[in-house]
Amino acid sequence: DSLAAFTNGGVHITRDLSRAQQGAQSELLPQLFAGGAEGAYYGAEAIFFPIDIWPTWPDTEVLDLNALFENQNEVTLGYIYGGIEAYSPNPGGKTPNDQDSLSTGYGPTRSIATNRIWTVTLSVSTTSE
Repeated sequence: DSLAAFTNGGVHITRDLSRAQQGAQSELLPQLFAGGAEGAYYGAEAIFFPIDIWPTWPDTEVLDLNALFENQNEVTLGYIYGGIEAYSPNPGGKTPNDQDSLSTGYGPTRSIATNRIWTVTLSVSTTSE
């Protein structure tokens, strides 16, 4: 399923902003979007709606993290709405139950349009060494 077009997992990325970028740690969060339900996979056609109140560096779209986190540790960046909800990681693939050679696998029993909304946040935390 790792190469499938649809997923029910997410990635949490951690980076130390006090040092020059050497890399980042990431943590795979399997079944993040499934909510414990079987077959909740999300993929194409979702839309990100940003909240345009973020402080940025002059004449750029680069977030000013010092200003952004001046009085708070977490901010909402926007929302992801909709897209395709599939009941398998690759709803276009054939299954043993497909009777004809023209069956693509898409349709009411394989995928639907979703009206799900996800909040996209960015947070900062301090660590001690």
